[in-house]
Amino acid sequence: MADYETPEIMRLPLEELCLRIKVCDLGPIKGVLDSAIDAPSSDLVDNAIQTLKEVQALSIDDSQTLTSLGAHLANLPVDVHIGKMILFGALFRCLDPVLTIAAALSFKSPFVRPFGKETEADVARAKFRYADSDFWTIFRAYDTWRAQLQKLLQQKSGWRRKIRDFCQKNYLSHDNLEMIEDMKRQYLGLLVSIGFVKMDDDTSDLVEKYEMKRQTKWCKVPQAYNVYARSVPVVNAAIMAGLYPKLAERDNEVFYNNKLSGMKIHPSSMLFGRQRMLSSDFLVYNTVVMNGEQIYLWEATTIDPVAVMLLAADLEIKHKQRRVILDGWMKFDCFARSAALLKFLRTELNNWLTAKMHQPELDLTNYSEEIMDIMVKTLESQVD
Repeated sequence: MADYETPEIMRLPLEELCLRIKVCDLGPIKGVLDSAIDAPSSDLVDNAIQTLKEVQALSIDDSQTLTSLGAHLANLPVDVHIGKMILFGALFRCLDPVLTIAAALSFKSPFVRPFGKETEADVARAKFRYADSDFWTIFRAYDTWRAQLQKLLQQKSGWRRKIRDFCQKNYLSHDNLEMIEDMKRQYLGLLVSIGFVKMDDDTSDLVEKYEMKRQTKWCKVPQAYNVYARSVPVVNAAIMAGLYPKLAERDNEVFYNNKLSGMKIHPSSMLFGRQRMLSSDFLVYNTVVMNGEQIYLWEATTIDPVAVMLLAADLEIKHKQRRVILDGWMKFDCFARSAALLKFLRTELNNWLTAKMHQPELDLTNYSEEIMDIMVKTLESQVD
């Protein structure tokens, strides 16, 4: 055991620490950290600041001003990409699957792969494959477990053994799934505390029952925030909004973006071996893994180009070439009328999101309904 407890500056993720410095108005981030006894390296600090700029938690200029989004992320004790995903899950009204995916990414996978039974585990996991997505595969496994457990709880006795048997048969971890459920509740509570979710008396009681009685520990998301919970395009849009700019485009068997090239899908992904059969050439990913000189994408989902065009950071329209360029490296052929509509949608969506970030409790019901309706129709019109 160590003689002294690890200093908090070494325990907190750097991005979270940087946000705390800005929230407390302690001064320039690098200056504050450089003066610390256990100062992180300059490169690590620069990378953390760049990440916060990329997720729009800090302004992109040298002032590094804390944005409204950054202030909200500072209240969520999770990776900033996961935190942003959770916020957009609430804004896009697809909260339950997004909370599930966020909890699994922050904790552990619900799947197990015992030594000597790897093939059986892979076959079992493949039964949950859905929507060319590791994230949807996780949610489908969780959703199946939850439905099974709720059914067994009605039997009053023997449910513990039966749910363990169910998990063993499907190579799922009951303990991990319970923790995912618990983390979802915690995330939901945080969203309530910062004004992104409003709970009525009935839903508030359900959350309290979750605390008091083991058998009913369910994270009950209000229906108003779950309208599009089964819409793959909308959920994927929330995932992309959070994980961006972790986006890659396919080129034959490999993927690339403006920072990395020659990336392959990790063998543990549900997308492995399906590169040429994927529903889109674009992937949003959570992690990159290095194995020697090879870079692998791990935990990924396909994303429709329309979602990319709506949610990517920078948009440039080349009218003469009939082309749209996103973030300086993604290029799409696009007619002038479509480009104008795209620009209008992006502007309206950004105005709505900015208003909600400044005042989450702001009632923009009619405006929100119109924006969401247009966005959902645009996204879902691409689904065959």
